[in-house]
Amino acid sequence: MFNEKFNSKGKKFNHDGAGNDFCKLADFANQYGIDTIYTVLGMYTHNKSLYGENGIIITEKANIDVPQHIIKDIKTVIGNDDMVAAVNAGKCGLKIYTYTDQKGEERYSATFVDI
Repeated sequence: MFNEKFNSKGKKFNHDGAGNDFCKLADFANQYGIDTIYTVLGMYTHNKSLYGENGIIITEKANIDVPQHIIKDIKTVIGNDDMVAAVNAGKCGLKIYTYTDQKGEERYSATFVDI
């Protein structure tokens, strides 16, 4: 009871991304493509960045540093036992897409999908 309440940083996912390289989402997309759904093995947020809180998505290929707007989704998944179980069962995918920002520059984002 107390572990669940006060040790929220405990291990939730079967994979911690140890040994994976870290990369930005745009670099990952450029190297591996956006036409694939990548299996999500885990995720977390941290405050070790100069720019505040960052989100990390763990895949087999890399630990991906994702845009700020995905942090809310990561926290939703981490806070939901059914979603955590789905990630651990290999049923969560990451789909990368591009969009054009207000300055006309191409940007990368991603969304979670069922596998």
